[in-house]
Amino acid sequence: MKLNSLSVGYNKCGQDFFDLLKIYRPFIYSYFFHPFHGENFEDRYPENFLKNLQDLNTYNIQANILFNFLREDNYQTIYKIVSELLENQKINLTQITLCSLETAEKIKKNFPQLETHLTVHYSSIYAFKNLVGIFDVVNLSGIYDFNNFEKIQELKSLGIKVKYILNKGCIINRQSNYLDFVDREKIDCDFCHQACLSLSKRFPWLKLARCVYFKEMIDRYFKMIDIWKLPTREVPLSSLQQDLHYYCIEKKTSFLEDLQLSDLSYPIFLEWLDSKVNNCKGFCKDCNICKNFYERLINADKS
Repeated sequence: MKLNSLSVGYNKCGQDFFDLLKIYRPFIYSYFFHPFHGENFEDRYPENFLKNLQDLNTYNIQANILFNFLREDNYQTIYKIVSELLENQKINLTQITLCSLETAEKIKKNFPQLETHLTVHYSSIYAFKNLVGIFDVVNLSGIYDFNNFEKIQELKSLGIKVKYILNKGCIINRQSNYLDFVDREKIDCDFCHQACLSLSKRFPWLKLARCVYFKEMIDRYFKMIDIWKLPTREVPLSSLQQDLHYYCIEKKTSFLEDLQLSDLSYPIFLEWLDSKVNNCKGFCKDCNICKNFYERLINADKS
């Protein structure tokens, strides 16, 4: 993991969260938070949450405020919240995540000092050439763009930074893949009902089809990514600490799901990474990459 490349979600653990980020400060690009956190996404000023956040010692780490759903894209609300945060100067607000060109243009005009990020929820509806000068960073998700190097290169060629989400639970191309294995009309992903986890329990090899960017994968194949977004979903601080230690400190991956990687299985793990990055098309039912490597990995120490 490169220095100054991790954006970490605030998990409402108060000062302990920022004390933890301070330990890994050289790797931290920013922390991000939702201004309607705990307010059921209602269109009103979440005074208590923001007041409590501003009372903490954030060690001047850059902050990214998220307005990443269209129903929240009310410019007057955004303007009020951002203006007060900048005026108070209690947190180091330098970035804002938005979902529309129209709002981003207004932000650029009124708050030119802020780095503008296009949310992943709307990163596929705009031609990238139309984002130049309006959005500085585009969020991409490995769920749909796991190894989309053409899209990455296009953004980089336009001078736009690329941020990828370190999503660890979802299966790549989850909607299509889920329906290929389960007789249902749709998969319910709203606020994550862990459908992908349930599916991988039925088909254990699908654990390898989950959208995980291992540190070896990042270092070998994704060095061009500018920022890695680490969601927290209010995970316990102990889990966040494990993730930060893995990406920032550990030399190599020791566990793959529930499988400990040995001297025999680790080379197979690296071979699988190479095959997955270079050959995965996102349609698991028609592909045996993860299925075949899963069998090799679990049997590596039995021979």
